Amino acid sequence: MFFVLISQLFVSCSKQEVTYYANGKKQSDITYKHGKKNGKAVFYFENGKKSLETCYANDTLNGLLIRYFFTGETETEENYVHGLKEGEEKVYNEYGNMIEYAEYHQGERHGVYKQFYPDGSLYIAGAYRHNQIHGSWHYYDFNGFEVAAAEFEDGKGVFKAYNEEGRMIRSAEYEQSVLHGADITYNADGSIAKKVEYSNGKPIRVE
Repeated sequence: MFFVLISQLFVSCSKQEVTYYANGKKQSDITYKHGKKNGKAVFYFENGKKSLETCYANDTLNGLLIRYFFTGETETEENYVHGLKEGEEKVYNEYGNMIEYAEYHQGERHGVYKQFYPDGSLYIAGAYRHNQIHGSWHYYDFNGFEVAAAEFEDGKGVFKAYNEEGRMIRSAEYEQSVLHGADITYNADGSIAKKVEYSNGKPIRVE
């Protein structure tokens, strides 16, 4: 259950709509103009801390959007232009370390992409082009050593992983940014330990 309080701002067509939880804590605070969300909007957890804040233009996301953990720490930061993601997206864990970074253009993942271990050290470094994995991708272990790499062209390519001696222990084919073709695991002597055939991300045969 929540309650609604609407207050008229100045003599313009803008108004602030505030909703409350049953315990009296604010639930949301949204600016309206001409009957549509225009301007800042803030949402809250029942403990009083912010859960999300953003901006709207004519009911459409337009500007920075920040999500928060229940504790008040930032969870994600992303930007919108006329309802489409644009620019940087950052994802954090509860300890404040970034665990994912991506760039967007006109709603598509396009540009640099990175994933990080919980302590903030680099796990994956790659890129996207029009929502497809693209270019050189590199994968690292906890100690910062590269353990796998891949080359993609608009979602198509081959992923290869190696052990500490530099021997290939896995190769996997991708198309449209998902597993498509052979995913092979190798024994220490180079022989095939397991082979799985994929079609559009789904396994269809195991050898």
